[in-house]
Amino acid sequence: MSLRGLKTKLATFGPGIVLALTITGPGDLVSNSASGAEYGYAMLWALLLGIAVRYTLLHAVAKYVLVTEETMLQGYGRVGRWSVWFILAAAAVRRHTSNLYLSLLMGSSIHILAPLPTEASPVIWSFVFIGISFVMVYWGGYPIVERLFKALTVAMGAGFILVAVMSKPDLGEAIRGSVIPYLPPSGENYGSFLMLTALIGGTAGSLSNVSYAYLLREKGWHDVSAIPKQRIDLFASMAFALFVGFAIQVSAAATIGNHGVMLEDAEDMVSIFSGVFGTVGTVVFGVGFWAAVFSTYVGSNIGYPLLIADIYHKFIKGSTQDQPTSRTDPVFRWLVIFFHLSPLYIFLTGVRPVFLVLLVSSLIVIVLPVVAIVLLILTSNRKLMGDHVNGWFANASLGLVAVFTLFLSLRNGWELITGQ
Repeated sequence: MSLRGLKTKLATFGPGIVLALTITGPGDLVSNSASGAEYGYAMLWALLLGIAVRYTLLHAVAKYVLVTEETMLQGYGRVGRWSVWFILAAAAVRRHTSNLYLSLLMGSSIHILAPLPTEASPVIWSFVFIGISFVMVYWGGYPIVERLFKALTVAMGAGFILVAVMSKPDLGEAIRGSVIPYLPPSGENYGSFLMLTALIGGTAGSLSNVSYAYLLREKGWHDVSAIPKQRIDLFASMAFALFVGFAIQVSAAATIGNHGVMLEDAEDMVSIFSGVFGTVGTVVFGVGFWAAVFSTYVGSNIGYPLLIADIYHKFIKGSTQDQPTSRTDPVFRWLVIFFHLSPLYIFLTGVRPVFLVLLVSSLIVIVLPVVAIVLLILTSNRKLMGDHVNGWFANASLGLVAVFTLFLSLRNGWELITGQ
């Protein structure tokens, strides 16, 4: 293939890459590092399950918006306005709570690689990259974010795979942990069910699945003609997310698995690898971890404002026109300002980010049953979907996702309330 042909091929990728970097963030890295450190290879199967859940939801989201040429929230409005307000509330809470720990981790991850001569080094670095993110999203919009994320995908993927290879994992145990569902007894630091729901919540996601529809629109994919390239784009992005999550969990399992090490901050996670690989481990994992945190922060702060702006235009303002693009919509820009500035009080609290990541990732699972049920109703409606209506397999997959994630939500809530 010629260089021009390769560039043309790569240009067809976009929304899936932005999504992959957005979802492959600290929620996944923390959950997989903590899982490997606490339970070894035993919970790798949960990573595969989470990716399967996410692919099912994203495929349904993309199919609906490309077939009907409606926005995703217009579809939710067809089911009932209650679902729109539920998504609005969940999106606001999710973005704010996630930005709390992202703000902390951005600074602490780069501080490991380039510490400043002051105790405030992590905080200073956090403010630097919060500012860079704001400039990119507010003035650059989707196009500049996509270009950055394609470069970060290569760097982050190569780094984490290198760490996994260097850790010399037990491949037999890794395969066994991937294919045999097993929930081990709770460890010293994190309950096994909390860990399971954090892994599923981090990997399967929540409202990022809904915001994916708006990334398709920003790319210029509006109708069924885009479905073939969208499927390839989505498959590649999910494969990337799976490989990175697998590499992190396997690396942690191979180095300190089953030793009950307590992870509280980015430095604790980097220590897993620096203790074994020295400076190389510190640099490789540190760069990968920073890239994951920063890309999630940037990607989420463009996807969620697009979603909420659509709710404003269609359901609050009552507009029947197409939503403006990210570079021309004043509502989108005000939301970008709000989501960048509102979490900054976290620097005054002294909260350690790792437990906050696990808690938010496990609690957000409660959104998934609603997302799955609404998508099942919409994509099984022949009047809306025509020849692209769901078959029995797609309906069964969405139904199983709804039932399984509802069970996880109820069981996890009971464990958090009772401690059992």
